[in-house]
Amino acid sequence: MGVVERLKLKYPILNQSDIEIEECILVEDENGVEYEPHLRYIFIRHPFVFNPTGLPLVFEGVRVWLNYFNHIPKEIKEIDYMSPYESWLTDEEIREYIDKNLESIILTFENSELTKEDCFVILTHTRNNYEGFSDWTVK
Repeated sequence: MGVVERLKLKYPILNQSDIEIEECILVEDENGVEYEPHLRYIFIRHPFVFNPTGLPLVFEGVRVWLNYFNHIPKEIKEIDYMSPYESWLTDEEIREYIDKNLESIILTFENSELTKEDCFVILTHTRNNYEGFSDWTVK
């Protein structure tokens, strides 16, 4: 059983049909400089409205990278996926989305006690995980 299968066993939320998981190896950086040793990570692509806060940043010594690439609702804005990741969504855009969709977000998370701020923390978790992804140190 591979690391992805073990991760899905430990975190059943990852067994949803709209979640894609793959184990990857990064051989070189954007300048063509080879990583020694090569960087191994688990890439998890999930819907925009998804609660990844209980997932680890590192699983069995392998870095976990969360991403909602191609899952940002078009009602927020059209995303140029070739632009820098940090420009995809602002805090204000996420808060506006929550204001307009709070009921459906709460239904998706099956938690009627969530506040707007709780939803904001959940929906920005992936972005914040990505921003820290340049730190490959496994602790």
